[in-house]
Amino acid sequence: MIHGFLCSTKSALPHPLDDPAFVTASACRLASRPFRFMPQSSRRQNRSGTLVFANWNYVLLLIGVALIVVGFTAMYLEGQYLGFISLYVSPVLIIGGYAEIIYALLWAPDEQSAAEEQ
Repeated sequence: MIHGFLCSTKSALPHPLDDPAFVTASACRLASRPFRFMPQSSRRQNRSGTLVFANWNYVLLLIGVALIVVGFTAMYLEGQYLGFISLYVSPVLIIGGYAEIIYALLWAPDEQSAAEEQ
């Protein structure tokens, strides 16, 4: 019945989904297996202690965050919304900090320097 509904062509051989005993036996077999979200081969391997970026990337990230903090702090400390620091210096520091963070995320070491680090 189900096979005839799913497929437009009729087969001379009966389809296993048409047999209710097969369907319940298959469901029991599937229910007895442990449920896995992903196949075993694609699971993340245990790589504790491995950093995603090189050390220089983290230094660049910290410099970028420091520039952003200094920019917002300078804008706050001046207290005037039309002052020279809040209009010209702070936005340059903040945009420079974001640019530094983007550069730090995209920078990759050469194969030669990466081999020397290890």
